[in-house]
Amino acid sequence: MPDLSPEADLVAFDMRDPTPIIRVVRPFQEFGEKESSSGILLIASTVIALVWANSRWSDTDHDFWHTKLGLDFIDQHDSIF
Repeated sequence: MPDLSPEADLVAFDMRDPTPIIRVVRPFQEFGEKESSSGILLIASTVIALVWANSRWSDTDHDFWHTKLGLDFIDQHDSIF
């Protein structure tokens, strides 16, 4: 009887069609499936934020958070944030 679990399907798909996108995406999928990945991302983000805030580039933090994003159409401008 074939294994119908999602993991078995992904492994079988990788074996049949190892396209470049699958080779790039698969490590991120495996990282996301681990329970410790959210803690690792939280700690890494905290370290990056602390280093950035206490470096000579700390002024760019203010500029980054106050950057306006928007979409320009032909005659109108709509701001997202």
